[in-house]
Amino acid sequence: MSASPDSLLTNTRFTDSAAAHLRAAIAAAGGIEVFAIGRLNPEGVVRDVEITCRGNDGAVPALLNRPRAGQVVIHNHPSGILKASDADMALASLYGENGVGVVIVDNDVRRALWVVEPYYKPLKPVSEDAVRHFFEERLPKVMPGYEPRAPQVEMALRVSRGLNAGHISIIEAGTGTGKSLAYLVPAVLWALKNDARVAVATFTINLQAQLVQSDIPILEKAGIAFRHATLKGRSNYICRRRMEEEAAREGGEPIVKTIAQWAETAQEGTRGDMAFPVEEESWDLIASDNDQTLRARCPHFNSCFYYQARRRAAAAHVVVVNHHLLLADLSVKKETGGEGILPAFDRLILDEGHHLEDVATSLFRQQLTARGLRRAITPLLTQRKKKQKKARMGALERIAGFHLDEDSPFPRDRRLDGLNLIQ
Repeated sequence: MSASPDSLLTNTRFTDSAAAHLRAAIAAAGGIEVFAIGRLNPEGVVRDVEITCRGNDGAVPALLNRPRAGQVVIHNHPSGILKASDADMALASLYGENGVGVVIVDNDVRRALWVVEPYYKPLKPVSEDAVRHFFEERLPKVMPGYEPRAPQVEMALRVSRGLNAGHISIIEAGTGTGKSLAYLVPAVLWALKNDARVAVATFTINLQAQLVQSDIPILEKAGIAFRHATLKGRSNYICRRRMEEEAAREGGEPIVKTIAQWAETAQEGTRGDMAFPVEEESWDLIASDNDQTLRARCPHFNSCFYYQARRRAAAAHVVVVNHHLLLADLSVKKETGGEGILPAFDRLILDEGHHLEDVATSLFRQQLTARGLRRAITPLLTQRKKKQKKARMGALERIAGFHLDEDSPFPRDRRLDGLNLIQ
């Protein structure tokens, strides 16, 4: 017996957290059309959503991220009428051909119409022969003096089996094994075969640099073409808008103008890429900040270092991150119902995993330090530096000279004098 239309509309097939996240996004957009990409659990229920764009009464912009087979494109009908329009059917045809489902919901995400079901593409295993071939045939051709090592090949095969089966593998190998290539090779081959994404998380900056500057180029030199990206915490990136404003401000930090010149040719725009030191107080003036971002309304949105890094990561087969960012992403996804810092990944490799407990302890603990207090208070105080002709006025000094205007609802004799409100 087939299901009635009413039963199809009431069975939303959303987890509570995913529905709440989408509902909140629709409300925040004022009830207009919102598009999202949903990922399903093994039972075919949307387990989390990633908001991609918001439209208006007449049109909806194209999805910013490319949905993949097995995912669903979700959007709401503000009218509450869950009937597929001609535009919805065109969308269903476009995505349905690629195995992507299309779902229409009401603004409360309590009713849903599944226009097209997603295609559950079976994952393809990486051939162990292909892994062996890479180490025995390809690597010796691009690495003079290289000889296959049994422990390295064995580790690569164990990683391959873990990726193929989707289970947890804990591998310990001695110094000199060549661990990074042992997991990178099967990870890249698996990601390419399945058009998937593998996240590689390291503890140290040095290992991250080794992966990006040494190991990944070896794979490319050996003839494996794949997309890769490195993603750091947001505060590591320059905010072009804040930098521009600080550089133009009279009495601004001189180092900011130097940074602005460097940023004109910078590729990633991170603090770690600079060949000159920048004091913490100066960096705080120009660092990308989630609380101060204008997102798509920012005039520098298309050239923003941080969002460019996120776009590269969203298109990559392999994304290199650190433990701290990985755990922060998991925490944010738990709070939001799926929308995190990192793009969705299908497999995860944790290098230097013995440090993970320390990173988790550091990330989720609450601590108060003298340095933290200084960073919080500094913007409030007037900064007088020897090399600057004019002092940078702090927030407290600006407040001290503030007077209420004629149209204020407060009595005319009420003004701010220093930190005291005088009646």
